[in-house]
Amino acid sequence: MAVRDFSVLTGYARWLMVPLRRAVIFVLVTLTFAASTTNALSPTAGVGASGSIVPQDTTRVTTVIPGAQYAAGGLYRFLWGDHYRDAWTTEVSVPVLDLGQFADGLTPLSAGGGFQTKSLWFAGANGRPYAFRSIHKSASRMVPEVLRGTFVEELARDQMCLQHPFGPLVVERLEHAAGVLHTDPRAYVLPDDQALGEFREDFAGELGILAERPTTSEGEVATYSGVDEIIDAFEMVERTHVDPRVQVHSPAYLRARLLDVLTGDFDRHADQWRWADFGADSTPGWRPIPRDRDLAFARLDGLIIGLTRRRIPMLSSFGESYGDLSRLHYQARFLDRLFLTELERPVWDSVAANL
Repeated sequence: MAVRDFSVLTGYARWLMVPLRRAVIFVLVTLTFAASTTNALSPTAGVGASGSIVPQDTTRVTTVIPGAQYAAGGLYRFLWGDHYRDAWTTEVSVPVLDLGQFADGLTPLSAGGGFQTKSLWFAGANGRPYAFRSIHKSASRMVPEVLRGTFVEELARDQMCLQHPFGPLVVERLEHAAGVLHTDPRAYVLPDDQALGEFREDFAGELGILAERPTTSEGEVATYSGVDEIIDAFEMVERTHVDPRVQVHSPAYLRARLLDVLTGDFDRHADQWRWADFGADSTPGWRPIPRDRDLAFARLDGLIIGLTRRRIPMLSSFGESYGDLSRLHYQARFLDRLFLTELERPVWDSVAANL
């Protein structure tokens, strides 16, 4: 009888948990919606209607707020995370890009972007290509079309502040110190200048990061003296499979990957790499060029985000401890297995100690 009673109680508990879970979700969504509505009504000085940063003056250096829309109260932060809200809502002084002077003059070529940022390509009069990527993040392409324009898109957009607005600039300094191939990114505000041409309406006043691109749109090498060729990771893998004589400089790749771990950058899939060949006169092996450092130092805190992170193996939060290192390896696991397994333990120890 006791066993039967226990089974009845167990079945009742399972039945009760379904509406209980729904009730908890309903309460969380209601509280979040209320908090997000309050945030939406708060002043957003320095942010244009489209989310672009509007400079307070037109001098060479101007003061901007990278993301005033990320301001939030205590309850909202508890549920959805502190992230880097304080960094996004702090005024910073940023130079205004001089299109006539930088690189002997910049000419806008084309606009584009990924899932989160919008980009503007420039041709420098010095013969080198440059790309400007907005610091402002958009979540619309990450949300199913049926949910766009709803509070779901608003919540997704709000989570963009888990990225540090100027993280790529910090990583570049670390890459330089570690001897990892890198570009030279700098933060600028684009001017409201007729030199932007057809892109003026979308990009004038935009805060972003400008960096020299390793190759032109035709694939020609534009950066790094002594480099004969630069290719993407997919072609790199194909070449190593077709011709055993083609090799990757594994210690250089290990150095770059350990720096990824140091900065908590878990988004290191194949398309985040380019590979450079320095020719027959250098040490054999193609060397990696890491790119797109938006998720370095990413901070995924908050009650709901913390619960979500447990279910997604690739998500990792930057902090004082590393936590589960497999999360920092997940996105790069295919390249890591191809290019790092041949290295002996002493090489790992030596590169790690050097870093």
